[in-house]
Amino acid sequence: MDYGPLDEEAFATSGRGVFITCEGNFTWDNASLSYYDPATRQLENEVFIRANGMKLGDVAQSMSLHDGRAYVVVNNSGAVYEIDPATFRLKGIIEGVVSPRYLLFPNDTTLYVTDLYDPRITVVDSRTNRIRGHIQTNGHKSTEQMVQWGDEVFVNCWSYDNKLLVIDTRTERLRDAAHRADVRLPGGRPPGAPGPQRAARHALLHQRRRMAHAHRRRAAARRPVSALRRDDLLRAGDRPRDVGGLRRRRHRLRAARRRLPFHAAGPGPRHAARGHRTRIVLLQTVKYRQAMKRYALLILAAATAACNSSEEFVSARVSQPADRIVEYTPAPGQFINEPQSGFTDVTTPEAACAYAEQRIAQGAYVSLGGWGGTLVARFDEPVPAGNDYELWVRGNTFDGSSEPGIVYVMQDTNGDGLPNDTWYELKGSEYDRSDTGYEITYLRPEQPGDDIAWRDNRGGEGVVAHNEYHKQESYFPAWVGGDALTLRGTLLPSNITQADDGRYVMVSFGWGYADNASSRDLIGGVNCLRIANAVTADGEPANLTQVDFIKVQTGVNDARPLIGEISTEVCGIGCFRTVTRKE
Repeated sequence: MDYGPLDEEAFATSGRGVFITCEGNFTWDNASLSYYDPATRQLENEVFIRANGMKLGDVAQSMSLHDGRAYVVVNNSGAVYEIDPATFRLKGIIEGVVSPRYLLFPNDTTLYVTDLYDPRITVVDSRTNRIRGHIQTNGHKSTEQMVQWGDEVFVNCWSYDNKLLVIDTRTERLRDAAHRADVRLPGGRPPGAPGPQRAARHALLHQRRRMAHAHRRRAAARRPVSALRRDDLLRAGDRPRDVGGLRRRRHRLRAARRRLPFHAAGPGPRHAARGHRTRIVLLQTVKYRQAMKRYALLILAAATAACNSSEEFVSARVSQPADRIVEYTPAPGQFINEPQSGFTDVTTPEAACAYAEQRIAQGAYVSLGGWGGTLVARFDEPVPAGNDYELWVRGNTFDGSSEPGIVYVMQDTNGDGLPNDTWYELKGSEYDRSDTGYEITYLRPEQPGDDIAWRDNRGGEGVVAHNEYHKQESYFPAWVGGDALTLRGTLLPSNITQADDGRYVMVSFGWGYADNASSRDLIGGVNCLRIANAVTADGEPANLTQVDFIKVQTGVNDARPLIGEISTEVCGIGCFRTVTRKE
């Protein structure tokens, strides 16, 4: 994924249009959202990335509208995005689901999410977008679309389980499961089975398609290669043009990050908006396949030769992820050790780093827990200091939900490849209001389900409360030994306020922090940071020329009902570099 920076556009629609999801290619991270306004007959493609500066994700499965809000389910990214249907701006994110499929709102405060692999239906508090529980389906998998009738929700299963489930919304429990073949509609048909007239139409269309396909194959087989016109073949250096009458958008092929001087045709936005997967095609129409078998290698060789004979060197600024996670020590928190947050048998520091690496590679969140929780990443080569943003951290922040993390950098002065030199804090907007010598100790709970007590070096004390929505036995990181965990760093002021309607709002700080909805440095979905802001322990400029390590630490020590503790989340971490390459 290109994490940014990407430009953001402002939209203001009437809200009376049609949304069109395009799932994109599986694992290509190119799902998209389009919007059609019937009044103006205008179609806007890629509205999510244009409005938010970040990609939608991998496989846009479904979309729901409810109470003036829009929800997009991105299946393979394991996320549900809440957006404003008029501006397309991101309002909230539901995470912690395995492979979400469809949504249903049984009441004004509850949202059900079905799942492809998880044998449970996820229950979300729609006011906070936080998971508050699950409905066990007794081993039934691949839950799909839902329909509500009174106090019952009927859930369809497919692929792994040919069942129709019945959920009691009052108890949020599975009431019954029937084989779909045993459920009959008026006329005796099972759900999804076509009626007599529709079945006849399907059979006729299927027969016509088979006949047309057979005719095309016979025609292609009879046409000799010598009968191909000269214009039927693309030559090295050709400009984009129609191929065999196909009027489609052109895609420039790439090999080893070089542009080859020939082109291919693929479905354009009109096709993608109807749900077709975009694919690259090089003269792959039926009538050219025999020719391609003979000429493919010749065309590729000629194109490569042309690349070498007309090379240009260009400079470009690129975004690169960090090379390795070298430490993951979260503070206790409601997402720590939780299976829904991806924890499975994470009991050693090495397994914790591997967990964090895998989650970030998938674009999923890694929670740092309460105050002081840390994540440390290493770059494959030093990141030089410059006059622009050099570093970035991607969180899951949005307006009203900032959980700021302080960012530190380190130069590998002794050259041993380990983060054992001096850390320098990147000064942010709240630096002068912060406590730079803060220390906190968390005590391991004695019994499963107990709150986790803490005390700090300023005479404060409190607990990380065990809540009903995250029911793992302990919030204390399982791979941390001993009876206590002591963390040190800088404490930011609390950013929690309460709105007039009673909701808790986590306001953003001005600039310089991770997982912070800053209007200044949140660019393209990532918080952008400058090495020049690094300061020493006494607040003086560090004047670093380069850095080798980056650390993110939860900066706020506060909690409230429904939202729990403030916990910085990291979904990606990396740097910007200027590279010179052949074009």
